[in-house]
Amino acid sequence: MKVRVFHIPRPCSARYGVLSGRGMQRGSVMFVVLLTISLLTVIGLYAMRAAALANQAMGYDRESVQTGYIAEFGARAVAAELVGNEQHYFQYISQGADDCRANRDLATLIAPNRPPCYKLQTSEIWQRVSNVFPANVGPQSAQTLLGTLSEGGVDGAFVVELTDLARAGAPVAGEDVGADQFKHMQVLLSATGQVRPTIAGVANGACNEAVSITSGLSNLRAQVTFGPVN
Repeated sequence: MKVRVFHIPRPCSARYGVLSGRGMQRGSVMFVVLLTISLLTVIGLYAMRAAALANQAMGYDRESVQTGYIAEFGARAVAAELVGNEQHYFQYISQGADDCRANRDLATLIAPNRPPCYKLQTSEIWQRVSNVFPANVGPQSAQTLLGTLSEGGVDGAFVVELTDLARAGAPVAGEDVGADQFKHMQVLLSATGQVRPTIAGVANGACNEAVSITSGLSNLRAQVTFGPVN
C-alpha cells in the first residue's frame, strides 16, 4: 500500500510574518497607544491654556476693580479736602491754569481765554494727609496712601481735575437767599485712577511703553457742592 504525502506550501505571510494575525494585533495595539497618548497630550495642552486664560482674566478683573476703587478714592479725598478750605479752593479753581483733559477741547472754542481748571494728584493728597497723620501714610520714599495693591510690584495713582465751577443751581439749606455775598458753588470732579507695574529704572510717572500697555485706567465724574464762599 502506497501512501502519498502532499506538501502544502506555506504562504509568504506565514513564512515572513508580514500579514500574520499576531503582527496585525501588535500594530493595532501600538496605534491605539499612540492615539491615546496624543489625545491626552492635546487635552493637557488645552487644560493648561484654559487655566492660563482664566488666570489672565482674573488679573484683568482685579486690575479693573482696583482702578475703579482708586478713582473713587481720589474723588472722595478731594471732596473731603474741600471741607474747611472752601474759600481757598474757590480761588484756586476759578484761577486755575492747569492743562486738564476734561476741558482741553474747550480752549479752542472760547480762545483766547482758557477754561479754568485745577488738578490735585496723589502726591498732593498724600502730603496733606501726612501733615495730619504722619504715621499712617509712610515716609516720602515709601508712600502708603493706597496700601499694597499686589505682591508683584504694582503701584497706584490718581489725578482729580476740578472744572466747570458755577453757582449752585438751588439754594442750599441754611443759605441766606437775600444776600449775594456768601453763596455755595458746584464743581465737576473728573477723577482718573491708574494701576501700573513697577519697573526698575523707570521713574514714577515717566512715559514708558512697557508700563503703558500693562496699566489699567478708570474714570469717574462727580458734581460736588461746597461753600459758602464770598
